[in-house]
Amino acid sequence: MKKLLGRTFRTRRKKKSDLATTSENDYSSTEKFNSLCKWMAEKGYKSKKKLKPKNFLNTGRGLMAGEKILSGDVIISIPQNMLITSESVLNSELGVIFKNCVGY
Repeated sequence: MKKLLGRTFRTRRKKKSDLATTSENDYSSTEKFNSLCKWMAEKGYKSKKKLKPKNFLNTGRGLMAGEKILSGDVIISIPQNMLITSESVLNSELGVIFKNCVGY
């Protein structure tokens, strides 16, 4: 006799389907992602995990792990010189404009 699946199973199945991705990304977004990764590697970025771009139904664009992520694993590590912070913007050519507009 076939076992009927209960509410917990249906709830988990719904959550899993909510996290599902749309169909494969178009070539251009993958090409842009690869170009970004190449540029980042030139700046000192080293990939810790296999990541690929995906369009998620509920949250939009993001990165999906291509391998299992364990507790304590570093997923991505971005060098300090690649971060866009308020300090880096204020110290850039745009800083003068922002300082005049905001009154820093």
